[in-house]
Amino acid sequence: RGVSQSLGHHIANDALRDHMFPRFDKAKKENTLSIEPGPYDVALIGDYNIGGDAWASRMLLEEMGLRVVAQWSGDGT
Repeated sequence: RGVSQSLGHHIANDALRDHMFPRFDKAKKENTLSIEPGPYDVALIGDYNIGGDAWASRMLLEEMGLRVVAQWSGDGT
């Protein structure tokens, strides 16, 4: 949505945040998390993964010391 797709990305990110954060908070409160979160966890939300750029980005983030706990790209099904 929008001239540069920026608004569509913003709407999608807001929707993910509004859906996932309450679920995380509830699981944390109930002590039912499937992973132990850390201070350097990231979720990589990519665009189209043209030429495998999402995979390259993941490797760079991991080399920087971040733990990629999720990787969603636009080429996923």
